[in-house]
Amino acid sequence: MDDERIRRRAHEIWEREGCPEGRQDAHWEQARRELEAEEEAAAPAALDAAAAQPPAPGPVVRGTPKTVRGRKRAPGSGEESGGAA
Repeated sequence: MDDERIRRRAHEIWEREGCPEGRQDAHWEQARRELEAEEEAAAPAALDAAAAQPPAPGPVVRGTPKTVRGRKRAPGSGEESGGAA
């Protein structure tokens, strides 16, 4: 956990309590506990949100499909069906 975040939260607590003298250790500990609880509560929510996301689409394949160029010849035309021999 980031000390700067704890410091800011402890300062908020200190101000809410009317800026009392000599309570910095208690405010620091309270701030640390609050932030820790928020992180723990956010972790399952983040996992739930990730699980709710639809799967990512597959890769995009570009290009044209291959086509078969050979055609069947009419019977008796002298050529085999399917193209060159």
